[in-house]
Amino acid sequence: MDIGPLKQRCLLGLLALQPDRVVTRDEIIDVLWGVNPPRTCAGLVHSYVSRLRRGLQPGRESRVKGQIITAVRDGYRMPVEAGQLDLLEFDELVHHAERAAEDSGAALELFDSALHRWRGPVLSDLVGRLRQHPAAIALSQRRLNAVLTYADLSIALGRPEPALERLRPLAHEESLHEGLHARLMLALAGCGQQAEALRLFTELRRRLAEDLGVTPGAEIQEAHLRVLRGELPMAAVVVPRSAPRETSAQVPTQLPGDTPGLAGRDRYLAQLDAILTGAEEAGTVMTTAVVGAAGVGKTTLAVHWAHRVSSRFPDGQLFVNLHGAVQPNRVLARFLRALGVPADEVPVELDEAAAMYRTVLANRKVLVLLDNAVHAAQIRPLLPGSPGCFVVITSRHRLGSLAASDGAHLLDLDVLSPVDSLRALARMLGPERVHAEPAAAAELTRLCAHLPLALSAAAANLVNHPHHRIADYVVALHNGNRLAALEVDSDDQLSVRAAIDLSYASLDLATQRLFRRLSVIRGGFSGETVAALIDGTSHDADHMLDRLAAQHLIRASAGFYTLDDLIRLYATERAQAEDP
Repeated sequence: MDIGPLKQRCLLGLLALQPDRVVTRDEIIDVLWGVNPPRTCAGLVHSYVSRLRRGLQPGRESRVKGQIITAVRDGYRMPVEAGQLDLLEFDELVHHAERAAEDSGAALELFDSALHRWRGPVLSDLVGRLRQHPAAIALSQRRLNAVLTYADLSIALGRPEPALERLRPLAHEESLHEGLHARLMLALAGCGQQAEALRLFTELRRRLAEDLGVTPGAEIQEAHLRVLRGELPMAAVVVPRSAPRETSAQVPTQLPGDTPGLAGRDRYLAQLDAILTGAEEAGTVMTTAVVGAAGVGKTTLAVHWAHRVSSRFPDGQLFVNLHGAVQPNRVLARFLRALGVPADEVPVELDEAAAMYRTVLANRKVLVLLDNAVHAAQIRPLLPGSPGCFVVITSRHRLGSLAASDGAHLLDLDVLSPVDSLRALARMLGPERVHAEPAAAAELTRLCAHLPLALSAAAANLVNHPHHRIADYVVALHNGNRLAALEVDSDDQLSVRAAIDLSYASLDLATQRLFRRLSVIRGGFSGETVAALIDGTSHDADHMLDRLAAQHLIRASAGFYTLDDLIRLYATERAQAEDP
C-alpha cells in the first residue's frame, strides 16, 4: 500500500508509535520540519491527515485496515483495536511471556511469537527527527530487552541456534551494546563457532576504544573467558530484565588528538586555567563556552587545553560533537555507556537519563567537552550537578542565555594576530619554507584573513605540492576564486566555504537575504543603513543584525558593523547564486 510522500509517512509513523494518544500539532510540526518549519506547515499537516484518512479507509487492503485518524482540540489521535497494530500485539505477547517466566519453555515460545512481529529496525524506511523521537527510542529498547531475555532463555535451555538468529541482525544495529554481544558470543560458541565468537570480542573491543574511549566491561569479559575456556553456554544464568545490574566504574578517555604547538592562544589558555582554578577552589561545577566565528579554531583551542589539564580529571574525559543539533538524550545514552552504565539500563526519557547522568558523575572528577553546540536547551541536560566536574562548550552561536541563567563563562575567540598567523603557518609548513618567502607568507596570512581554518587549508594545499612557491599560491588566491582555493580535495573539514555554510543555513530566509545584500557595502554600516536596505523599521534591522552577530557573521563595534573579507566573499557568492 502506498502511504504517500516521506513527510506523510512520517506523520503516520508518529501517530502509530503512540496509539490512542493525542499527538499535538506542535509535536507533529517539530518532528516533520524541526526549527524552521514553512509558514504553510499547519495546512500541510491537515492535507497529510486528509490523505491518510482516505488511504486508511475501511475496506482497503492494509495492515491498519479500519483505523481512522481523529482530530482533537490540540492535535490528532489514532484509535486502534486489537489485531490492528503489530506494536500492540508485540507488547501484549511480551507481557504474557514475562508472566510465564517460571515456565521457561512457554516463555520462550511467547517471546518468539512477539519477536515475529518485527521485520526490521523501528521506522527503518524513514529518516530524520522521527527516528530519535522518545517513543521510537522506547520501542527499540523494548525490542532489545525482549531479544536479550529470549537469548537468555534459549542459551539456558541449551538451544543456542534460535538465539543466534535473533541476536545477529540486532548486533549490526547495536554495535556497542556489550550485553547483546556477550550473548551473541555465547550463542556462537554453543553452535561450535568459537573462532567467530573470539573475533566478535576483538572487534567490539576496538569499537569501544575508538568510539567511547573505554575498555570492555565485566559482562563481555566474562563471556570472553567462558569462550576461551570452552565452557558450554547451557550453564548461563538468566538475569531478569527488570533486575538492575551494578554499574561498573569506567574511566572514559574520549578527547580527540591534540594539536601541539598551538600559536597565538596563550591569553585564552590562561583564562581557561584561571576559571578552572577558581572552580576548584570554590568547590563548584563550572561551565565555560568558547564562542566565535566558523573556522576561528574553537575546537582546536578547547581540545588542546583539555589535554593540558586532563590529569586534573582522573575519572575521565567525555567528548561529543553536537553538530546537526544532536538530541541530548542520544548524547546522554552515549555518555552513560561510557561511564559504565549497561546500555539496557539507560533510561529512555530525557529527564530520567539526565538524572542518572548527574548521579553517576557525583563525587567524580570528569571533564566534559561539548563541541559545536547549537543552543542552550541542547546543553543543559548534559551539565553535571556536582563539584569536581568541569564543562567546556564550543559554539559559533552566542549562547547568551547560558551565561545569564546558568552562570557560564563566555570566551569570545577572535582570529589570530598577523604575527601569530605567521607562526601558525611556519608550524604547519616548516619554518624554512616560510622564512624563504617572508613577504609572500605575510600576504598569504592576510588573504586568509588570519582565520585558523583558512590558514590550515592553505598550508595543506602547499604541503600537498612541496615544489610550489608560496608566492604562486598567493597569485592564485588573488586572481581566482579565493574560497575555492581555500579548500582541500577530499577533506570537508578544511573548507572555509563549508564552515560558513553551517552558519548561513541556520538563519531565517529574511536574514539570509539581508546577509547577501550586505556584500555590496564596503566598510562599516549602521542599523539605519540596514533599515533602508530592507525597507523596514530600525527594530526589524536591529533584530536581523542581532541574528547575524549571534552567528558571528558580522562584527559589531560602537553601533557599527563590518564583514570580514572571507565572510564578504561568501556573501557575494551567495548573492550571485540566489539573487540573479
